[in-house]
Amino acid sequence: MNFVQKGFSTKDETSTDKVKYSYAEIPLNFIYNSQGFFIGAGPSMAFGIAGREKITDKSDPSNSSDDKIEFGSGDDQIKRFEFGANILTGYKFANGFIFSVNYNLGLNNIQIGNADDAGTIKNRYFAFKVGYVFGGNKE
Repeated sequence: MNFVQKGFSTKDETSTDKVKYSYAEIPLNFIYNSQGFFIGAGPSMAFGIAGREKITDKSDPSNSSDDKIEFGSGDDQIKRFEFGANILTGYKFANGFIFSVNYNLGLNNIQIGNADDAGTIKNRYFAFKVGYVFGGNKE
């Protein structure tokens, strides 16, 4: 299981909007391993834990806001469940250390409402990972 943060920011002449989502993500990767190098792909499922949206009004800072994002099925909420596709590659050293890179593409729209009215939000991220496998000298 991974803890990941996803989000976006937009800005124009009058304001800046920063959105951050926190997810518990379970990737189900199929891995091919050869002499320490590995490559894999598979689906992922993510469950929204928390989120924040910070809007800064450049012309009138008193109009700025910092709000908690609500997950659910209401008009002002974001879908809690996200389904995605995951690819990764990396190297596992004989001592158990792992270095990998990962790309994840969200496949479902997490924005609630009619896509014509509300728009579409699909997450994606690129990650560098470092880890350790106990008993790392075993294949």
